[in-house]
Amino acid sequence: MIKHHILWRYTPDGLAYGKEALTAELNRRFKGLVGQLEGLRFIEIRSTEVKADPGFHDLLLYAEFDDKAALERYMLDAGHAEIRDWDQQYVCDRAGFDYEV
Repeated sequence: MIKHHILWRYTPDGLAYGKEALTAELNRRFKGLVGQLEGLRFIEIRSTEVKADPGFHDLLLYAEFDDKAALERYMLDAGHAEIRDWDQQYVCDRAGFDYEV
């Protein structure tokens, strides 16, 4: 299994959209991919509840994939690209980390 993590910071438009509303909308969009993409087991967006340091990010995407091939399919998927294109107006400064368990 591959665990996939992406961290984002809000843009000014993201702050205006609202933390709870943006988290809910991103969850709705990303969770719609589960069952549509082979090998995508789980995906969720979480917003930080306690920002202990100004260097911390605002949002986390966490996903689980069957294997590297499933992660690669997700990365190239048109549905994923559509979400990524939409969310770039609200989130920026991405950091990612993947590992196999």
